[in-house]
Amino acid sequence: MRTVRLELVLGTIAAFALLGVLSLTAGLDVAGWGVGLAAAWTTTALLGVARARRGEPPFPADWVTLTRAVLAAGSAALVVASSSPGAVVALASVALVLDGVDGQVARRTGTANPVGARFDGEVDAFLILVLSIAVARDVGGWVLAIGAARYVFLLAGWAIPWLAAPLPPRFWGKVVAAVQGVVLTAVLSGVLPRPVATIALVVALLLLAESFGRSLVWLYRAGAGPRTRTALRRTTTLAAAAVVWAVLVAPDRLDRLTPAAFVRIPVEGLVLVALGLLLPPRPRRVLAAVAGVAFGLLAIVKLADVGFYDQLGRPFDPVLDRALRRGRLRLGNAEIFARDDAGRALFRAIRRGDAFFNLPDMDFGTRDAAFVPFFGVEAATLLAPSRMARALDMIVQPVVAEILPAGRGYRVRFGAPWTDFPSDDAVADSARMNRWIESEIRANPAQYLWVHRRFKTRPPGEPSLYR
Repeated sequence: MRTVRLELVLGTIAAFALLGVLSLTAGLDVAGWGVGLAAAWTTTALLGVARARRGEPPFPADWVTLTRAVLAAGSAALVVASSSPGAVVALASVALVLDGVDGQVARRTGTANPVGARFDGEVDAFLILVLSIAVARDVGGWVLAIGAARYVFLLAGWAIPWLAAPLPPRFWGKVVAAVQGVVLTAVLSGVLPRPVATIALVVALLLLAESFGRSLVWLYRAGAGPRTRTALRRTTTLAAAAVVWAVLVAPDRLDRLTPAAFVRIPVEGLVLVALGLLLPPRPRRVLAAVAGVAFGLLAIVKLADVGFYDQLGRPFDPVLDRALRRGRLRLGNAEIFARDDAGRALFRAIRRGDAFFNLPDMDFGTRDAAFVPFFGVEAATLLAPSRMARALDMIVQPVVAEILPAGRGYRVRFGAPWTDFPSDDAVADSARMNRWIESEIRANPAQYLWVHRRFKTRPPGEPSLYR
């Protein structure tokens, strides 16, 4: 017991020391301290109790894993305190490197055991959860699925006993866990362009789903009883039918996404069911495979249409989009930045002297925006133009492009730079910009893109203007 108590004491001291350093360098508030200490104490206590119950001292690899646990607790403290992502990336990187050390130490010292392996896995899961929370703030809530997967599986094991059975060691599972940590850390660091970061996260999530699915299949085959198997088959069949039905009847526009839209029976589904009943087994399996691919593509296209209708008022058209991109880049001296990009690449381009063209009348939601009058109606208006101009000491110059009759080309008019923009008030600057846009539209209303849903985001409690 002396060794176990020493482990608890050293874990506590290490946690206090790390959080103290982080408080001085990165800044931690009370919530950060609380979460950091709670995480460190919990992981340290779990290891101590597990070793005490088996009458074992902590093995050499345990100290490495405990170090990783303290680093993960420090990362959690930084995330809760909304500190710099750089500090989180630094701690996570060290923890990920040490992830390959504790296993080596356990094997070389001949002390590999189930308790150590379980402790190592739980530390991995906690670090991935912390990183997914940090990344989700910028990329989107769907990233939380990466961090929550382990804990959803754990809760399911409490409710369904056969899911809690021990799994055999799998090297692929360790690889997938490592991929999650590396991808999340790389995305959080900002070194990846936004499209690449999104693709990497999607691939990581798919790998995680495959790994958990394989574990689920193994547990099902090893421990599920006859009643469970029958219930699961029926549930899976009903869920598959519901997904197919939803893909077929779901509208491709948010303003049409109502309960009434789903109250119909798709003719395509009836034809598919009829063919499935009439065909022999082998052609039926071929039909199912082809239909599955078709439904998957249909779901992707519908989701793309939803986004395009919401932002541009038109369906997804890869041919048109490719032509637009090629046209915008045809002169070879332009670069397009995704509107949800983290901004680092854009800021670097501006600082090196590149001109930045921005459309300030786009509705991107309430994030970093304020409701400012536009033709007398409150419209969600970005505050970024004012803040960027102030932070980067930019010269703001209004530009108006006009389509000439009969497709003869364009007329581009450059106004005089605004000498008193930006001010100290980003909201007032946005209101001024809206008034200027109004004046240009009134002068030539036919040139404005009226299909753009400028007022789609409404203040709390106000109904949509497009229904």
